[in-house]
Amino acid sequence: MADKPLAANSRKYHHKTRRGCVACKQRRIKCDEKKPVCTNCSKKSIECSFVHLVPASILRKLQFQRSQPDGLTIQQPTDLRAGLFCRPDSFDFALFNRYISHTSHMISQRQNGMEIYTSVIPKLALLNPSLGHAVLATAYGHLARSMPQTEMAAKYLTDSAFHMNTTLACYSQAISSLSKENTPTVFANSVLISLYVFLSSGIEYEEILSRLSLANNRDPNLLDHLLCIAVRMIHGTRGVFSVFWSTQEWIATSHLSPLIQRHNPIRDTAPHLFWAQIEDQHLANLQNLWERDASVSSHRSYILSQSLHSLRHTFSLTTRLYVFPPETDERYSSVEPISLKEIHQVLCGGMLDDLPSVFTWYIRASAPFVSMLGQGDPFAVVIWAHHAILLDRACGKNWWFCDLASKFISAALLILGEERRSWIEWPLSVAGSGSRLAVEKTQSID
Repeated sequence: MADKPLAANSRKYHHKTRRGCVACKQRRIKCDEKKPVCTNCSKKSIECSFVHLVPASILRKLQFQRSQPDGLTIQQPTDLRAGLFCRPDSFDFALFNRYISHTSHMISQRQNGMEIYTSVIPKLALLNPSLGHAVLATAYGHLARSMPQTEMAAKYLTDSAFHMNTTLACYSQAISSLSKENTPTVFANSVLISLYVFLSSGIEYEEILSRLSLANNRDPNLLDHLLCIAVRMIHGTRGVFSVFWSTQEWIATSHLSPLIQRHNPIRDTAPHLFWAQIEDQHLANLQNLWERDASVSSHRSYILSQSLHSLRHTFSLTTRLYVFPPETDERYSSVEPISLKEIHQVLCGGMLDDLPSVFTWYIRASAPFVSMLGQGDPFAVVIWAHHAILLDRACGKNWWFCDLASKFISAALLILGEERRSWIEWPLSVAGSGSRLAVEKTQSID
C-alpha cells in the first residue's frame, strides 16, 4: 500500500531512530542523541534515556513499580554527603552499602585493586556526587546480574542507567577541565563507566541474540546493530584511555596509583615465548585471507594488515604478562608441544597483572579499520573475533563482562556465515561456546 502524502504542516516522521532515545523511538522522530537529554525530550520536558545505556526493549516493557528487593530496606543516609547522590525514598543508600560489602569485592582480583574499589572509591564518592552516582550504577547493575531475568532485574538495570546518565552529565564537563585536584575522581569515574559499558553492551547483545534463531539468523538490521555495539565499545574504551594519558602523572601520585601499576615484569621464560610464537604464527596466517582475494584493493589490504599487526603485538604482550601459581610453572617449565586450545586453557588459569594491556588493540586500531568493522567488512570481522580470545582470557570470569567474548564470536559467525566458518575456527574452539547461538566446540587446533 502506498504511503499517504504528508500534509503541509504535519510532522515529518523518521524511521531511523534505532540508536536514539526511547521517547524519540516511540514518537518515530529523529533523535539527535544529545547527552544527557536529547533536544526533543528537552523541549517536551520529558525523561530521556538512551539505548547506549540500557536496551530499549527493557525500558519499553518495564512497568515502573516500587518493590522491595530481598535483604534490602529503604534507609535514609546517616551521612548527609551520601544524600547528595542517594534519592529519597529509594534503595540507593542500601545499594551504596551493598557496593561496599559485596560488589566492590567482585570487580578486581588483584589485592591492591580490590582495596581501591572497596575503600578508596567509596570515600571519594562521599566527597563527589558524580562518582557516587557511578558507584550506584555499578551496584544496581551487579544486583540485576545476580538474579534471574525478571521484571525486578529490569527495574534495577533501569536504576543503574539513571545513575550512569547522571554521572555522564557531570563527567563530560569534568574532562574538559582536568586538574591535579579532580583527576582522582575523574579517573575513578572513567573506570566505573568502562565497566558499565561492558555491562550494558552485554545486555544489548543478549537481547539481540535472543531474537535471532538458526532459521532466521541473517537479519541485516540486527547484524548491523551487533556491529554498532562493538564499534561503540571501541570508542568508549578509547575515551577512558584518553583520560589516563592526559592525567597519568597525577594518577601515579594519588591513592588510585595501584590501578595503573604493573607489579610484575614481562616474562620472557621459554614457555611464555614459545606460546607467544605459536599464537603469533597462527595470527600471521590470517593475512592470507585478504591477500589471496583479488577484489581487495591495496589500500584496504594495508588497513587490515596494520590492524592485524597491532593485534599480534597485543597477543605477544599479554601472553607474556600472565603469572601462574607454582604448580603451573613447574608443569610448564619446559617447551613441549602444545595446542592453541591448551595454551588458552593455561592462560585462563593464570593472572593477568596488567588488564588494560588487553585493550591496547582498541587504541591502536586505526579509524578506517573501525569504520570497516562497523560496515561489516568480513576480514575486519575476522580480526575482531580473534581479539575476543584475549577478552575471554582476561575478563571472561567477571560478572560485568557478561560473557561478551563468546557473544562477539557468535556474532562474527552469524555475520560471516557458515561458509566462512573456518576463518574463525580458533576463536570458536576456545571461547565460542558460551553463548546460546554459538556452535559446539570444534576439535583443538594444533
